[in-house]
Parts: sequence; structure tokens; C-alpha cells
Amino acid sequence: MDRTYFKADEVLKDPEVATPYIIDRKGRIIRSRFPFGITSDGGLLSNVIDMSKYVTMLINRGEYNGTKILSKELLETAEKGYIDVPWRIIGDEKYGYGLIISQNFYGRKLIEHSGNVGVYTADMATYSDRIGVVIMANAEGYSLSKMGIYVLGRLLGHDPYELPAFKLENINKRLEGTYETYGGTVKVSIQRQGDFLIMKSTTKYTEEVTILVPEELGRDYARFYTLMNGAKVPAEFLIEKGRVVLIYERFKFIKRE
Repeated sequence: MDRTYFKADEVLKDPEVATPYIIDRKGRIIRSRFPFGITSDGGLLSNVIDMSKYVTMLINRGEYNGTKILSKELLETAEKGYIDVPWRIIGDEKYGYGLIISQNFYGRKLIEHSGNVGVYTADMATYSDRIGVVIMANAEGYSLSKMGIYVLGRLLGHDPYELPAFKLENINKRLEGTYETYGGTVKVSIQRQGDFLIMKSTTKYTEEVTILVPEELGRDYARFYTLMNGAKVPAEFLIEKGRVVLIYERFKFIKRE
């Protein structure tokens, strides 16, 4: 891994370092710089070729090109899940020693880790059938961890949208849009924001914004909820052929296609 660096002076000598960018709240792409000075927590700069060597070493149980780098026993210790992680994509992820572990990625063991420092993002993943993925980007945006899991799922012949994180994303995309009651007397817009939906009701003088939290997801039905005066209020979406219906409070809204 001869193009993998911790120090600024090593990076600056490399003629082909990717320019880092920040994407601001208006979607503008702004040239930036790497925050040198950090080390183990995101401070290693690498590339897909070097990282593919690292992943190959993990797949080969500590060996690369016949050279033993780590013992198999040490890797197996690192790949045990010790504590739960809160950002689950598959559903059973735990944190090992510097690695995130799923024991049931379509019946296989998945080893994965991703991270970002605002201007660079990276993900590596491998599973027990000896296939690995490395993805890197020179800005922060869509989750590379989800990208890596998506690619591995496809390579296994599965539809990643079976997984909860992708199912939610897919349903939220379907629910986005403008909804109105009979005769267009009341209108609301539904927009995605992360894993939530934002419902906006706008009049000539006011704008009301409501956060909808996912609660139940199905192929033809999705239930979200919000809080009103401390009470849980449901927002139910009926996903019918050719249209989407929203039931909220006393209103029945139809999505305008």
C-alpha cells in the first residue's frame, strides 16, 4: 500500500490526489481541503487499489501474496461483534475491533466499515464468499455504506430493497409529491428528509411543517406518525395501483401525479 498516507507532506508529494469538495445546503460544490492532524479516526488517506489489497488480505485470513500480515486468530477476534451499532442497514450489525459485523447478510457473514471527514468518504465491505467491495468519494453525500451493501447484495443475486433501510428509502421516494383533497380545497407537499417525511401545508400567509416518522412499511401500505399536543397522530398512506392516498386527521388526500 505505497500510496496510503497519514501525513500532509506525504500527500502533497503525490501528483494525483483527488481534490476534496464540500456540497453546501444550496447544492453548490465548493473546493476544500483535508483536515490534516487526525490519525486513526479518519486520518488515513488511501485509494481503491491499495484498499483492494487490504480487503484481499482480510479475505485470505491475514495473508497477501503469500506473506502473512496478521494471524487468522487475531482477525477472528476483531470480527466478533461486541456491541450494537445504532446505524443499522441490515439489522443485526455489531461493532468488533475497528470493523462492523453482520452475521446474517443473506445467510452470510459480512465485514464492513465506512466513514467520512466531510470532504472524503469511503467504504469497504467483504463477506464470507470471498468477494469484497471498496468505494471512495471526494465529497460527502449518499451513504457509501449503503452503496457497498447494495453492490454485494446484487452480486449475491438478491434484491437489496428487501433490507429495511432500502425498503424505507424506496417507499419514501414513492410517497414524495403534492397531495390534495377533493376539489383541491386543501393541499400539502410531502418531501423526503433522511429517513423522515416532511409534510408542508402552505397558505398565502402561513406555512406549517410536520415531521412524519416511519412506523410500519409494506408494499401497499405505510404508516407514519407525528406528535400533536403530546399525542401520537397517524399519517397513513395507501399505495394503490396508479395512485397514492394519504389519510391524515380528518382529511383524505390524493397524490397528484
